[in-house]
Amino acid sequence: MKGQTLAGLAALSLAVCSLSAQTAESIPFRAVLSTQNEIPPVTDIVGSGTVTAWLRVVRDASGRITSGTVDFDVRYQFGTAQSLTAMHIHRGAANANGPVVIDARLQRTDVSTAAGQLPIYAAQIAAENAAQLEALQGILADPEAYYFNLHSTDKPGGVMRGQLQRASMMVMMSEMSAANEVPPIAGLNAIGTGTVMILTTRSRQGALTSGLVLFNVAYSGFPSDTVLTAMHVHRGLPGVNGGVVLDSAMTRTEVGGNGSGILHFESEMNMTRAAVVSALEDIQYNPGGFYLNVHSVANPGGAIRGPMRYTDRMRFPFNASPSEEVPPVTGLEASAAGSFTVHTIRRADGSVSAGAAIFDANPRFPAGTRFTGMHIHDNVAGQNGPVTIDSRLTAFPILVPETGAGNIWRLVTVNSEAGLRALNSLTINPERHYFNLHTSANPGGAVRAQLAPASTALPSVSAAFAAVSDPGRTTAAPLGLMTIFGSNLTKVETTWEGTIGLNAVPTSLNGTQVTVGGTAAPLLYVGRGQINFQIPEGVAAGRQPLIVTTAAGASPTANIEVAAAAPALFFDETGVIALKNRDFSLVRPNNPAAAGDVLLLYSTGVGTTVPALPAGRIAGGPPYNAVENVVVNVGGTDIRALYTVLTPGYLGLYQTAVLLPSGLPAGTAMVTLRVGTAVSNAAALQLR
Repeated sequence: MKGQTLAGLAALSLAVCSLSAQTAESIPFRAVLSTQNEIPPVTDIVGSGTVTAWLRVVRDASGRITSGTVDFDVRYQFGTAQSLTAMHIHRGAANANGPVVIDARLQRTDVSTAAGQLPIYAAQIAAENAAQLEALQGILADPEAYYFNLHSTDKPGGVMRGQLQRASMMVMMSEMSAANEVPPIAGLNAIGTGTVMILTTRSRQGALTSGLVLFNVAYSGFPSDTVLTAMHVHRGLPGVNGGVVLDSAMTRTEVGGNGSGILHFESEMNMTRAAVVSALEDIQYNPGGFYLNVHSVANPGGAIRGPMRYTDRMRFPFNASPSEEVPPVTGLEASAAGSFTVHTIRRADGSVSAGAAIFDANPRFPAGTRFTGMHIHDNVAGQNGPVTIDSRLTAFPILVPETGAGNIWRLVTVNSEAGLRALNSLTINPERHYFNLHTSANPGGAVRAQLAPASTALPSVSAAFAAVSDPGRTTAAPLGLMTIFGSNLTKVETTWEGTIGLNAVPTSLNGTQVTVGGTAAPLLYVGRGQINFQIPEGVAAGRQPLIVTTAAGASPTANIEVAAAAPALFFDETGVIALKNRDFSLVRPNNPAAAGDVLLLYSTGVGTTVPALPAGRIAGGPPYNAVENVVVNVGGTDIRALYTVLTPGYLGLYQTAVLLPSGLPAGTAMVTLRVGTAVSNAAALQLR
C-alpha cells in the first residue's frame, strides 16, 4: 500500500478547497476503441485504438462550468486503409447509439494500415453553448454514459467507438546518472532527471483497461556526438539489471553540441502483454522496484538510469489578467484562468531536489492572438522579475482560433539551478513568484498572476490529538502519530511523499516545522489548517510545549501531554480497522470475525520498541516489537496480544495480533487496547 495511506486506516490528510472568481482544471478521460463496439458491430473492417480526451473546464465562483476545451488525442490501428471523416463524443450507453454532444471537427484524413496517431484536435465550448456545457457536466458526473466515435467514408455511422472512462494520473520522477548503471560507466559524466506520467483506466471490476505513459527527461553531460536510441522503465532494484516493462517508443535522437537536451515521448501501453499490466499495477505501490533508463549507441545496455520515486503535489490556481502586468496592459480584453502544478522529489531535509511542472492555462483572448511564451517569473506583485521556469511554449506558438478561447498545457522537467531555486522558494513563499503569458502583441507579458497572495499571518494552534480522528485522544507518546489543527500552519500544502524511498521523513516541509519539547518532529502532511506529525523519541513525559514555525514566524506556544504510552485505535464509520490474518480481509458486518481468527488491529501511540527505532524512520527489516505488553479487550474480555510490532513500510503505525477465543457472543462488541494503565479509544468489532 502506498506510503502512509492505508485506505480507511486514518484520515491523515485534509483537502481544503476554496473558490475564487474563476477556477480551472484539466481532467483526463480515455476510451478503448474497437470496430466491435459499434451498434451494430462493424464486421468487415478490423480496427482498434484509444483516445485520450482532456476536459479543460473553467468554472465560476459557484462551481458552475462556464466554458471549456476538449482535446482529443487519438491512436489507431486498422487492417485496411481508411478515410477518416469525423470524430465526436456522443451521449449513449454501450449498447445504444446516441446523439453527438461534442464535435472535434476532424478534417478528412487518409490513414494506412499501420498504427498511427491523429494530430490533436480541440473542441472549444463557448459560454453561450448551453447544450455542450451540459455535456461537459454530464461527462464529469457519469462518463460511461458517453462514448467516443470515429467515423469514416465507408462507415459514416461510425467505424470504431468506446465508452469514456475517467483516467487516474500518477507522476513519478527519477534522478539518473551513468554512475547508476550496472556496472557503472567509467568516464561518462552524463546525468538526467526524468518525469514519468502514467494515465490508466479500470473496469468497474477494477481491472486495468488502458494505459498511456508520458516520458519527459532533461539530460546533460553527454559527448556532442552521442546518439540516444531508447528509453524505458525497467523492473529492477538499484544495483540490479532488469527487463523492460514500459517502453517509450523513443526514436533515434542525436544529442548535439552542448550535450544536453529534452526527451519527450508518449506511448500507449500494450495491455495484451502481462508484463505491462503487472508493471502498471506494481509501480504505483513500489516505484523503487523500477528504474528509468536511457540507452545510446555507445552504451546499448543503458547510458543513464535512476530508480523511480513517488512525488508530492502542489497546485497553484491563478486568474491572470492584463491589469496585473507591470505596467498594466490597457485596452486588452483578455484573461487566463488555470493552474501551475508542481510535483517534486525531496532530499532528506525536505528541500526540493527535482520537480515536474505542469502549466495549464485557459486563455480567453481576441481571435487570432499569437502566444509566444509562458513562464514562472521570480518577484513580488508590482515588480517584474526574471524567468526561472520556462514552459518552452516558444517552440510551439499557438494561434487562438476564431472563438478566441483555448487551452495551453505543458509538462516540463525542472532540474536547472535557477529552476530548483525557484521551486524551493515558491513552495515556501509562493507570493514571490508569478505566472506570465506572453503574446506577439505584448512580448513583455499580456496577462499575469501571482501564485498566491502575500501573507505574514503567524501560525496558530487550536487543537492537537492522535491521528485516529478522535478528539478525545489528546495525550501523545513517543513515535505516535498526532494531528494539529489551527490556522496559517503553512503557505503551501504538501505531503511527505516526495521523500519516500529515502527511509527518512523530513522535519521541515515547505518552510513549516513542528517542535515538541524543543525537539523537531517528522512531518507527514502540512496544510493551512492541519498538520500530521510524529512525536519524536526521547521527549520527556509530562506537559510539553508544542510550537509550529513557518516562513512567517512561530506560533504562540501550545501544550501537549506526553506519556510513555497513549494507545489509539484506527477506525472508520463502521468500526475498528481489523484484518483477518488468514486472508487480510477487512472485518465488516458482512465479514464478521469468529473464534479462532487471528486479527490484526492497527493503532498508534503504543510507545517505544525493541530494537529502538528513531522517529522519522520507516519500519523495516527485523520486527520492531513494542516494549510494553499489549492487552486487547473485546466486549469486556481481556486477551493478551500475540505480538505488537511497528508495521513494516509505515511510520508510527502499530500492528497488534490477537487470537479470538471461543465464547465471545455474536454481534457487535467494543474493542480497546491497554498498555500498562493507558487505555485506547473504543471501536466496534463485528463478531459471529
